[in-house]
Amino acid sequence: MDIRAILKRVSHQDMIELMMGLIVLDKKAKERTLQFLEEKGYLNNEQLAQKYYHEYRDKFAETIDIISEFNMYGGGPKAEKYRAYKNMEYVLSLLEDGKLPDECREEMIHELMEQYLEGNSGFDDDIWDWIEQIACEETHWRLILSHLERSNSTYNQSLMLKIYQHKLGDEDTYELMRMQQLTYGSDYWDYVQFLHHKGEVKKALDVAEQGLEKAQGALDTLYEYVFRYYDQIGENRKALQLLKRYFQHRPS
Repeated sequence: MDIRAILKRVSHQDMIELMMGLIVLDKKAKERTLQFLEEKGYLNNEQLAQKYYHEYRDKFAETIDIISEFNMYGGGPKAEKYRAYKNMEYVLSLLEDGKLPDECREEMIHELMEQYLEGNSGFDDDIWDWIEQIACEETHWRLILSHLERSNSTYNQSLMLKIYQHKLGDEDTYELMRMQQLTYGSDYWDYVQFLHHKGEVKKALDVAEQGLEKAQGALDTLYEYVFRYYDQIGENRKALQLLKRYFQHRPS
């Protein structure tokens, strides 16, 4: 059957009726129709804005539903995960191109952070990557902090530190929190680098030496930092003692 030949005989009104029926029955048909109208230049600026906003609402809501279900069951089908990725890829492209109102950013951050804190979906790294693409103002990072404050996770606490230091430039709050969260060698090393870049080299050395005494986990960077300091100031005896201690700590 030659459908094209038949369609050529259909009246304008009947064609509209046919199209509307297909659009009502099939969500994909509606999306394809709007895409066609956009590509052919039939939509004005207001209609385009409405189109983008409705696409954002549909795709983002679907993504949150998928992640929520994954949180409930500790995972889910690969096809659903792929759908969430594709949805967010499109939504983020709309955001980047300035096709969505700015208030969408806070809504997205709130919804995504709620799912992130559930922590059972397997989407955690992806959510954080999306968050970093969405947040672009101080108010956004403050909103993210308000969510992270509800978590007792040491990893989330480290994210808060990075936000204060690198996103908000609030060095006082960073340092106050950092001093209260010194457990692992990486914690001490993070603080040492901060102090060193501020020019507080003696204090950085003191913190590094404290880390060699108290820190858990890998201490390699702390040993290297203290050794370089002693080597640069000509304290060869202390440098040698430190190397012996390092060897005892890590014979390999």
